Amino acid sequence: MPRLRITPLIDALLYSHVWIGLCALAMVWQTNIIVGPHFSMTSYQAVVFFGTISLYSIHRLIGLRRLGSGMKIEGRFGMVFQFRKTGLFLAISGGLLSVVFFLRLGASEQKFLVLPAVVALLYALPVFPKGNRLRDFPLIKVFLISVVWAWLTALVPAGNVLSFQDPSVWLLSAERGLFILGITIPFDIRDYHTDKVAGVDTLPAVIGPYRARYLSAFCLCFAGVVAFFNPLYSSAQWVALIISLLPALIIVKYSTPNRHDYFYTGLADGLMIVQAGLIWIASGGISQF
Repeated sequence: MPRLRITPLIDALLYSHVWIGLCALAMVWQTNIIVGPHFSMTSYQAVVFFGTISLYSIHRLIGLRRLGSGMKIEGRFGMVFQFRKTGLFLAISGGLLSVVFFLRLGASEQKFLVLPAVVALLYALPVFPKGNRLRDFPLIKVFLISVVWAWLTALVPAGNVLSFQDPSVWLLSAERGLFILGITIPFDIRDYHTDKVAGVDTLPAVIGPYRARYLSAFCLCFAGVVAFFNPLYSSAQWVALIISLLPALIIVKYSTPNRHDYFYTGLADGLMIVQAGLIWIASGGISQF
C-alpha cells in the first residue's frame, strides 16, 4: 500500500492502541446513552480506556516475541516492532493509570471488574505450560474477546445503573457480545495463515474462512434481533443500531487473509465508534449542541 502523508498518523493511532482504547470508550459511552441520564462512571470509563491500551500493548509485544524464526517482521508486525518502545511505555503507563482509576471506583464496580481483568491478563500472558496463553487454546479466542468486551462495556456499566437482575441488562450484554463476536471473527480470518503456522486452531481454521464469514454475519443479524426485544432501546435507537450493522456486514463479506491490516484494525474496530455515534445521533445528540 503506497504511503501517504497521513499514513504515519494512522499508524501511530492504530498501533499505539489508542484507537482500540477509543473504541472501548465508545462502547461504554453507547451504554451510557442507552441506559439514560443517571449514568455517571467517569473513573470506570478511564479504567476501560487505559486498561484496553495497556492490555493490547502487552498482547502485541508478547505476540511479537513469539513470532517464528522463519517469519518476516512485516505488515502489522512490522508496525508493532516499529512502535515497540512506545508500546512498552503505554503498557506500563496505561496499566498504572487503570489501577489508579480502579481504586477510585466503588466496591461494587471493583468486584465485577476482577474476573474479566483476570481473564484478559490470562489471554495475553504466557502463563500456561509451554508458554501458552489463554488465546492459544483451540477455538476459544473470539469467544473470550466477545464475553470480556460485553462484560466490560455493557454488563458492568448498565448493571450498576439499573440492576444486575434486570433482564434488559442481560439482553443488552448478549446483544453487545454478539456484535463484538461478529466483528472479531474477521480478525481470525485475517490471522488465518499466521495462526496456522503457530498451530492455533481458530474458527476459520476449523470450518474455513467462507463458513466463518457466514457465522460472523449471523451473529451481527442476531444482535439486531436481540436488541429489538430490549425495552431499553427506543425505536430510533434500534434503527440506528441496524444501520450500523450494514457496514459491518460489508466488512465481513470482504474479509480475507490478504486484506491490508487497516481494513481490520482501522475499519472493523472502528465499527464500534460508528455504532455509538449513530445511536447518539438517534438519541438527539446533535440537537444538544
